[in-house]
Amino acid sequence: MVAGLGATADVPARFVKAIMMTAAFLYEHRGDPGRLLSDAATLLDRYRLQCLGG
Repeated sequence: MVAGLGATADVPARFVKAIMMTAAFLYEHRGDPGRLLSDAATLLDRYRLQCLGG
């Protein structure tokens, strides 16, 4: 069981790529506060939950 998605093979490739990009970015820019993760975030925008109202 992997984060509620079932088998590891059920994790969408887009998520795997975003996680790997984030890990690489954080490693390369360790100690640099305020850097943005825009490339990885763009991959996941499609899955972002929208909250309307209060």
